Amino acid sequence: MRLRARRLSTSENTPTYTEHDFVILRHDLPDHRLVQGEIGSVVGVYGYGAGYEVELTGAGEARVVVTVTEKDIRPAPELNVPDLILSKLKWLNQRLAQGQDLAQLRYVRIKDDPVFRGKHAVTVIIQLPEKPSTEASPFATSARYERMISEHLKQLDVSDVSCLLLTADEITPFGIEI
Repeated sequence: MRLRARRLSTSENTPTYTEHDFVILRHDLPDHRLVQGEIGSVVGVYGYGAGYEVELTGAGEARVVVTVTEKDIRPAPELNVPDLILSKLKWLNQRLAQGQDLAQLRYVRIKDDPVFRGKHAVTVIIQLPEKPSTEASPFATSARYERMISEHLKQLDVSDVSCLLLTADEITPFGIEI
């Protein structure tokens, strides 16, 4: 599935972006917990492009709609679902680094799901600072990350998410580095 951002010619009466165009934030919007580079979709246009309503993911938990001007956004290049998945995982990795979680998303492999046509299966290698204690079930920890990543990717035609938890000395290159 390919998604295309359109950029119209600018004039006094023609907005640069139209509804459903994909755009990228030019800078952080800390009030909304949004960071530069996030991808959003135009959901409203004001006064021939004087302002735009853009839907983005804020803090990865909920969709937020923000009002921006043309100087706050830029056109997104042609996008495909794996690009969007990688973008979301990079964003999530930044959030993990800022929080109390010491795990780091390192590699991802994205494949077309052979069972669910048009969907994608995602495998993520997660680097842990140390081996989980014997008291903590690695399956419970893995399931927690799988749920978290699935929640962030739920709107992107992902059929399955699996995670492998490894320490730095166990990791070998796998798929795309995050």
